[in-house]
Amino acid sequence: MSSVRVVPIVLLVSVTLGEAETATQEFRWSYGAPVVEAQAMGGWDWISVKDPSIVRYQGRWHLFCSVRGPQRSHAIVYLNFSDFGEANQAERHVLACHPGYFCAPQVFYYTPQRKWYLICQASATASFCVLDTTRRWR
Repeated sequence: MSSVRVVPIVLLVSVTLGEAETATQEFRWSYGAPVVEAQAMGGWDWISVKDPSIVRYQGRWHLFCSVRGPQRSHAIVYLNFSDFGEANQAERHVLACHPGYFCAPQVFYYTPQRKWYLICQASATASFCVLDTTRRWR
């Protein structure tokens, strides 16, 4: 029987800027192209993407997110890709989790049961569905 030994390591870093340095420094945000943009799919014209939940499984990124549209308020979309540079071109699937309104997905793997779970808001309550394998995510 092998044993695992946990060794805690603490690293403390302190950075101090002088008053004159702080006053002259300017913070600027930078940005690039969107990683994933809203687009029409599943018979709906989606106008926004939000609430991402992403996991890495079998060499691919699996993204679950909420989408909103003018005709339908919320739904959950699934897509997968191997590199973030190809995320916006990945095939998307509107999940049929629940009838009506559902959004805000959170995906996790529960090791004791060897199952993936997706929890989300459905109408005015919280709900969940079991995702046994990635094949059922579409």
